[in-house]
Amino acid sequence: MPASPDHVYVHEDIKDALVGEIRKNIVSIYGKDPRQSPVLPRMINEKHFDRVISLINPEKVVIGGQGDKSDLYIEPTVLDQVTPIDHVMQEEVFGPVMPILTYRNLDQLIETLKSQPSPLVLYIFTRNVRKAKKIMKEVPSGGGMINDVVLHFINMNSPFGGLGESGMGSYHGKAGFDTFSHYKTVLTKPTWFDVFFKYPPYRKFYLRIMRSVLGRSLRNFWH
Repeated sequence: MPASPDHVYVHEDIKDALVGEIRKNIVSIYGKDPRQSPVLPRMINEKHFDRVISLINPEKVVIGGQGDKSDLYIEPTVLDQVTPIDHVMQEEVFGPVMPILTYRNLDQLIETLKSQPSPLVLYIFTRNVRKAKKIMKEVPSGGGMINDVVLHFINMNSPFGGLGESGMGSYHGKAGFDTFSHYKTVLTKPTWFDVFFKYPPYRKFYLRIMRSVLGRSLRNFWH
């Protein structure tokens, strides 16, 4: 799924409550035995099964953690006590594994996020609109949502794309047309005229001409 959540930062005071809610919702959606669920997909092949399984640290599993390579099945898994240097945080998961990291001070968390590569999408869950705006304004990201995930992607008229390492350019609607179009600049100069001051020997008078021409162009650009 495009721009699905890759990890979660939660305030340390409500981390246990969050894990409990995730556990209840896994059962609600997939049943007590997720393997029998008709809506839980498998990994696409053995290579990606092995890759995702290798990201699961058994010592940090609080929900799930099991897998069956013969069925390419990985149980919905939640990892707790995760740190930014853990293996699971070094690449995009693309699988049913959710690392949970905690924070104590929002400003410190914002500084941490700003020091990391910009995500494709930043999701914020809060009833505090002021805090949501603060985070969205200060943390660079390709896009964002508040109190939901992925839905911004289905708006075909809203530009969707990354920033920095998460991608360049946007698509959907006119933004997609612009991104996948190449604007080519072509200058045609008549044969009967040549810019004499582009050739050596260079003189200060030539430099004044260049500055005058370029200065006029820049003034026209800004106005």
